[in-house]
Amino acid sequence: MDKLLNKITNLFKSRYCSRKNYWIFFGISLLCLLILLPMGNFFNYSYSYGIYIDRYQNFLYFSFLVLNIIMQVKRLRDANISPYLLFVYILFVFNISVFNYIVYIVLLILLLLPSQRIPTTNLVKENDKDE
Repeated sequence: MDKLLNKITNLFKSRYCSRKNYWIFFGISLLCLLILLPMGNFFNYSYSYGIYIDRYQNFLYFSFLVLNIIMQVKRLRDANISPYLLFVYILFVFNISVFNYIVYIVLLILLLLPSQRIPTTNLVKENDKDE
């Protein structure tokens, strides 16, 4: 369990996220949502006071949405794609775009692209060679 928590904290510390790590994070967050949402329903039916299910669900959806967008930015950086494309995804989330499903499919394809690092070489300018 400690390894998993360390791996997740390292994901948020780094600037890039590999394809494998992104989908592991996505699966874990989906599993957490599938576990936490029914717990809210259970508490709402068990007690007449306490947790208001609408606020609870909205808080869970919003928190996991923010974490997912952060990870998508890191994933797109790792694939050497501009993360500004996620503005279109935000339009999809708020149901503003006309082509919602096309935008979502394109984003999924971009998230599936392999990692591409910018090559680093020791290039010397032509002027520096002559001196």
